[in-house]
Amino acid sequence: MKIDTRIDESTSGLVFKKTTYKLVLIVQFSEEEKAQIIKHGFNKDPKRILVSGIHGRATGSGEIWVSSLMDGRGETFDFEDMVEAKHVQSLAISALKDLKGILTSSSDSGSQSIEL
Repeated sequence: MKIDTRIDESTSGLVFKKTTYKLVLIVQFSEEEKAQIIKHGFNKDPKRILVSGIHGRATGSGEIWVSSLMDGRGETFDFEDMVEAKHVQSLAISALKDLKGILTSSSDSGSQSIEL
């Protein structure tokens, strides 16, 4: 899995300048990861939401879905605040790391041995 993120800053308006921040999130899954995602149904809406609850802070759906990242084109979200853009960027990266762990462990046999 390869994750590419960036935050672009832009200004609009002739008289009253308004700064916005665009979060771009692109994920490239390996063929093995794609197979695991499909096998376990992680790509089916509304089965897997990576990040939710960003309504009011961003334009768009306010959610980041596994299925929306499968094609490699990515997702974009517009924010009025750099802190919010950075926060959602951090949440998305953390959720993708968790997904990677789930995909890795789902390819195992499922048995565990824990010594305390």
